[in-house]
Order: sequence, then structure tokens, then C-alpha cells
Amino acid sequence: LAVSGDVNFAHKRKEYNLEASINHIYANRIFAHLAPIDSNTKDGMEKFIRYVQLHPEIFLAFESAGCSLSGSNLRDLAGNIYIDNIEYQQDNKTFQTDRLRVALLPQEDYQTIRFTSDILNATLTTNHKLKEIPNKIIDIAYTYCGNLLPERKNNGHVDEEPSEEGSTHFLNLEATAYELEPILNIFVPSIHVGENAQIHIRTDERHTDDLISINLPTFSIKDKAFVNNFDFKGKQNDAGKMVVDATVGHILIGEKGNF
Repeated sequence: LAVSGDVNFAHKRKEYNLEASINHIYANRIFAHLAPIDSNTKDGMEKFIRYVQLHPEIFLAFESAGCSLSGSNLRDLAGNIYIDNIEYQQDNKTFQTDRLRVALLPQEDYQTIRFTSDILNATLTTNHKLKEIPNKIIDIAYTYCGNLLPERKNNGHVDEEPSEEGSTHFLNLEATAYELEPILNIFVPSIHVGENAQIHIRTDERHTDDLISINLPTFSIKDKAFVNNFDFKGKQNDAGKMVVDATVGHILIGEKGNF
């Protein structure tokens, strides 16, 4: 690991300019001295350590990385982060990507984050705390399809404070995937998603104008269910209700298909 750069604390808005390279990291060796982690742990770091312990051959390397950032806290952090030539190995499977870029664009009362790579492009605009984003996306599923899903467990999660008078918490996510197969093959090998898959999610805490749009040119599960040209659009028309329009080009169950 090699790191160079400078951090300026002279002003209220701190400035960070860093560059780094990693020849290799074997994550399991870092945590080898720790006792096995309980599978019921709720702590995020302990969950990460447990994952590494279950996959002892995890390997990570990248040619170069850097950032040019400024801000007084995480919510108003502005600037860019880059990583080039990433290689990740797990369970004898390898994932590589040439570039990854993250742009942080804070506004007065919300933040936009743009993620670009040769795998996935995504834009997230929200005034939620970043750690709340996964829970808010799950909230959408349980708002409209709660009766079809397992009972939701709280797991000690505490919602963020209600938004101020006259404002509302919101989230808008748009993403296009170009080549997800190498990542899915490592983390979710039973699912296959073809190139140019798109998703758009828009929601707010009042659920007054929610939108879910998903387009999957090809999709399969466990090599037993194959879907071609799946297009789903859901638009809210009333509190807790959504008008849904879905079309599918082809569905094949039970054998591998050629589309």
C-alpha cells in the first residue's frame, strides 16, 4: 500500500487531496487473529469480518486511486473519487474493471452522487442520510408488496429524524448496468442479468408521487427461469396504491433458452 497527498484543515471546509495504490490485500490475514463472529451479529463491521472469515481467499488490488474532496462533514462533502484497474478475487472467481468514478455534488438541502464505471452508471439524488438509503429502498417494497414479503424485522434499526416543517425526505435513483455478470457470478451466482438493464426509483416519506421502473433485456434465475424483454412501470395514484404496467417478451421455465 502506498499513499500520498495532503489534507488542509486551515478552513471550515476541510480539503483532501490523496492518491494511493494497492499491490494486493488478503483481507482474511488482517482479521486472522480474531475469534469467529456470531452469525446473529447486528454490527456492520462484525458482519464484514464474518463475511471475510467465511471466504478466506478474498484478494483485492488496484493500480491507482485518488480523491479531491472538500467539506465540513459527510453530508456536504464535494469533489471526486477515482479508482483504476481493480481486481477482486473470491472463491476462485475473479472480477476486474478498468475504472470507477464517484462525483459528490452537494446542494443546499440535498446531495447528488454520480457513480460511473464500465460496469454500472448510477445517479442518486436524496436528502436522506447515506446510511439510510438501503432501508428506504426496502421501505418501498414493503409499502406496496408487504403482504407478499416475509415479516420485516427491525434488527435494532432506528429511523432518522422526521424532516423539517415544509420539507420532506426524498430519494431518486437512476441506474444502467452494462456488465453485471462478473459481480453476480461471485456474490449471487444463481441470478443472471443481461447488458443495459435499467432501473428508476423515486419516493418520498409521504409517498405522494412514487415511481418504480425496471427494464431487463434478459434475466434468469438458477438457469431454470428465463425472461426476455421484461418491462415494469409502477406509478402511484393514491396513498399506498400504485398503478402497474408490465410486459414480457418471452418466458421460459425449466430449461435453458436462447433469446
